[in-house]
Amino acid sequence: MNLKPETANQITANIIRVVNMQPKCVAARINVVGIFDQKIGVHRKSNATKGVEDVVCCIYGLYVGFEVKADKDVQSEYQKRREFEIKRAGGKYYIIRSTDQFLLHPLPLLHRLVGRFGYSRQRHRSV
Repeated sequence: MNLKPETANQITANIIRVVNMQPKCVAARINVVGIFDQKIGVHRKSNATKGVEDVVCCIYGLYVGFEVKADKDVQSEYQKRREFEIKRAGGKYYIIRSTDQFLLHPLPLLHRLVGRFGYSRQRHRSV
């Protein structure tokens, strides 16, 4: 069987989907690449901070950032600096190369936080 490797977009979408399915968790994608303006035919740079991780999350009140790297991608110097800043501030930062890696390593963080805050799914109610 010849399976294609996951793209960064697929991994990112899966992380966001899984985190947003958890109670008291929220995730969003951050895009700092810029856009192509078809009206004027030029690529416009983004005003976002360089190095910001691909997925930002609040998981039970804890800031968690996920930088998604597919294939042989490596962190830029801006991304390394951002990782340092997040960890220095008490947040969590992970470099993710596949959905499986996310499910096997960082996702258990969610479950440890559930126990830490005494949160029970049975007590969870939608507003």
